[in-house]
Amino acid sequence: MRTRFRDFKYKGFTGTVERLEDGSFSGKVNDLNEGFSYLAPSHSELEVQFKNRVDYFYELCTMLGVEPEIIGRVKSRSWPYFLLFLIAVFVMAGLLWFYAHEFPLSEVASQSNSKLDWFDKSGSFFNNYSAPLLSFLSFMGLLFTIYQQNRSHQLSLKELALTREELELTRKEIEKTTIANEEQAEALRQQVVEAQSAAAEQKALAQEQRKATQIQQFETSFYALLAEHNQALTELINAAKGNNDDIVNISSIAFYSMHDCLKEIQDNAQLCRYFRMLYQILKFVVTNHVSNLNRDFSNEYLQSDVSEEEKRYASLIRAMLPQNVLGILAVNCCAGYEPEHSYHKYFLVLQRYSFLEHLNVDTALTYREMDYRHPNAMAIVIQSYSPTAFGTSESLVKLEKKFRKYLEYENPESDHIIFVLGKGKKGSVYEKMTKIEHAWNCPFWAVLN
Repeated sequence: MRTRFRDFKYKGFTGTVERLEDGSFSGKVNDLNEGFSYLAPSHSELEVQFKNRVDYFYELCTMLGVEPEIIGRVKSRSWPYFLLFLIAVFVMAGLLWFYAHEFPLSEVASQSNSKLDWFDKSGSFFNNYSAPLLSFLSFMGLLFTIYQQNRSHQLSLKELALTREELELTRKEIEKTTIANEEQAEALRQQVVEAQSAAAEQKALAQEQRKATQIQQFETSFYALLAEHNQALTELINAAKGNNDDIVNISSIAFYSMHDCLKEIQDNAQLCRYFRMLYQILKFVVTNHVSNLNRDFSNEYLQSDVSEEEKRYASLIRAMLPQNVLGILAVNCCAGYEPEHSYHKYFLVLQRYSFLEHLNVDTALTYREMDYRHPNAMAIVIQSYSPTAFGTSESLVKLEKKFRKYLEYENPESDHIIFVLGKGKKGSVYEKMTKIEHAWNCPFWAVLN
């Protein structure tokens, strides 16, 4: 049930006070924003709102440069018209009294002969006095009407100005609301970005953890295989001790022909078994390293770039091999240069990991047999493998310098050696070393072509 209280009064305005059923107060300013009510939790706060609205109305009038006027109280006034009517009646009555006093009708009527000129004069008298008076009253009425219209026009302008101000305030409120919505949207967008960033960080962390787990699993298996490899290599070396005819004990493959070296390898079952184990360990490194997501072991992948991290594991294996075993391994896989050969992937793996980097190639490239020179096994190695297989080999750099210096001097001996060695395979180290004009133009080279 609603309860009415005594109205507020402030600066000529009154405001209603009404208590609602929920205990809050409602009110509105009479003759200002008619129909617009406001709410407050208490009677004192409602009074503050009432005064704020009245003060706001006066501030608007000040900004617009108009006199504050209570729009609801502007009503048409009838008393000026009534006053003008009384003045007109009083003047007419006064004129009638004046004329009757100056020209008494009784004296004229007592005479037997009425004077027509009396009526003529009386009509002229009333006409001369009433016409200017009525014109004056009409003129005053016209001025008053113009004044009222001007007043009404000013009030209309005030109402229009207030309406425009309200529209401007509404527009500003809408702009503020729009800005607030944009800020809220920006805050939501920032939250989304932060959520995405957090999700990306969590994903990256999960990937790092998964990668760390994969690396740990890979290294566990790798080091177990490395231990078995080291044991097999030790057994191979120990088995060859005391047997000077065993190929494992040779100091360098430069003392063997390619044919003899391959025959010795094939006749040594333990050596062949070790090479198969070494191949499987290197294959494990290629296919199980974390960088190889698809466990690819194709020829294209083996010839692609390799990371230093992956190469480090192969280097641990390479470091265990002595010079003689490393040279025998190079000879064993030489035929893998041909894509159709069964050792082709073994050949590509050795090149991928620069497995021959520590092989000493700074040796002779030919041997004599029955007064003839023949290319030895080391020559076939450098004629088959590309520079990638040797990495940053210092012995290869020395060999290149000696070879080029040897070719700078034109003599039959050097020409004969080049003729004996022949051409290296495409892309091999030997092909790179012999890219000297002298080598191609020597007399014996024409025979090879």
